[in-house]
Amino acid sequence: MPQIYLLAGGNIDNTSDKFKKLFLYLSERIGTIEFVSHYYTSTAWGYVSEHAFVNVALIVNTTLTPEAALCQCLKIEQLMGRLPHEKNQYADRTMDIDIIFYDDMVINTPHLQVPHPRMHIRNFVLTPLAEICPEKIHPILNQTVSALKKDCPDKAVVQQIDL
Repeated sequence: MPQIYLLAGGNIDNTSDKFKKLFLYLSERIGTIEFVSHYYTSTAWGYVSEHAFVNVALIVNTTLTPEAALCQCLKIEQLMGRLPHEKNQYADRTMDIDIIFYDDMVINTPHLQVPHPRMHIRNFVLTPLAEICPEKIHPILNQTVSALKKDCPDKAVVQQIDL
């Protein structure tokens, strides 16, 4: 069964109840959750916000195609209150779900790029991902997640927290 690697989080209404709801939706709509990282907090990336982000990385067993999984991720974001924003504009959000890896596939369509094209330059992605799959090899860069984290140009502080 394929495994999908996700990063999920937001910077509005970060409560344990919000993440419990996320895990329920992911289980109902995408598949069986195999691994969940701890919660990690960080500042906004790509824009300035007064609200800190809380993120988790997950590995989910799925029967969905990558495109169907993306569709479900977008639906879950909407169910969790995410408001539309302009394309390529970063903004505060209740929930954002990014597909980081889908097995070892490389996908490059107008709607979906896997592996996530900016994962290797974002410490807030690599830190929780390195917790749950440090030896996972990036299929394009041919490096492990832990090596990518070590060499990441983003030195923003990403801190493990309890919710």
